[in-house]
Amino acid sequence: MGQRGPLPGDQRSKESGARNEKAILLAPTNPLAMGEIPPAPKGISKRTRTLWVALWESTLASALDWNVDRFALTRWAFLVDDWYRIYKDLQKVDKVVTGSQGQDVLHPLSTELHRLDGMVSKIETSLGLTPMSRARLGLTQLEGALTAAQLNAMISEGPTPKGGTPGLADITVYEEGTPDGDSEEQDDQGD
Repeated sequence: MGQRGPLPGDQRSKESGARNEKAILLAPTNPLAMGEIPPAPKGISKRTRTLWVALWESTLASALDWNVDRFALTRWAFLVDDWYRIYKDLQKVDKVVTGSQGQDVLHPLSTELHRLDGMVSKIETSLGLTPMSRARLGLTQLEGALTAAQLNAMISEGPTPKGGTPGLADITVYEEGTPDGDSEEQDDQGD
């Protein structure tokens, strides 16, 4: 079979050299914007609940979308909780035990702790919970979240007097729940 060619819009954009499309930014669903921290998952320890609250009180929380990230954040909380419990148990036993053939082997809790550490690390990286992952995601300087109304007000002002960012007026920010593909504004433009 042959390969599929470019999508119709791709070729048009390449030929014209200009983008006639508007960028669409969706405002994240941040519980803190509504004045509340999401409830910590039931069954986790006090230590993990403290981490949960610290996460949601941090500036990083403005980049999290509770509706989309809920499962990953809940999994993260349970995995971190398991990690702490196993770490605590591991402090009470020898790290090396005798295996079935009389050889020295790592305690099974050490192996499980290492496995959990890898799983927690992957989630933390994907959510931007580490300094390096925040840098990769462009979240290094989160000073506070802007509401969609604030972003739209900035956009409607256009470029700053000293040049500003070209093309800024081509961005529309939609509040959560606003249809992003069937808006009246887009229909008026014939998109």
